[in-house]
Amino acid sequence: MKTTFSRDFKNDPEWIAMQEESKRLAASAEERVRQLQAEQAPLMKELADAGVIYSSLGDMVKSPGPYKEAIPILLAHLEEPYSVPTRGNIARCLAVPDARCAWPRLVALYRSEPGNLPHADSIKSDLAVAVAATTTEANIATLAELARDRSNGSSRLLLLRRLRRSKSLFAKQALEDLVTDPDLEKEIASWSKKSRAKS
Repeated sequence: MKTTFSRDFKNDPEWIAMQEESKRLAASAEERVRQLQAEQAPLMKELADAGVIYSSLGDMVKSPGPYKEAIPILLAHLEEPYSVPTRGNIARCLAVPDARCAWPRLVALYRSEPGNLPHADSIKSDLAVAVAATTTEANIATLAELARDRSNGSSRLLLLRRLRRSKSLFAKQALEDLVTDPDLEKEIASWSKKSRAKS
């Protein structure tokens, strides 16, 4: 006959400490959500006044649009001193075809954002998503230049897929040049592995 031992969790200091930490983290997360909602409220109202109605920027990021009326509003707010999560969501909201008119400004903002900051302190990757999504074949050469520029850091990974989709010689040459780039070589090498696996 097996003897089973039941743990008295109510009086277990380790379990009590874990429960308290879990409650503290949940309360902290809820407070952060409240802060972001308060910070974003004026922007969400401005968007709603323009006929673009979403409950949050997070919901807007998940939507494919279209929301052409929102583009100038989002672009103006992108340059405001919001927190990194809010600016990052604004940038990702601009990663839609309707924002192609904003491409030169997005590129300028991407270039000006430091490439060596930790992700939590930077919207560089979010801007890379917006730049890649709004790049046309007419400006693929500039995208190739951005991908080659190592000062843009690991955010360049997010530019590669758009280059890969392009039939432009600029894009093909850039990808060939980047095969040995320490930040990008692993990603580019994985493409050929995936191709071999499919065949």
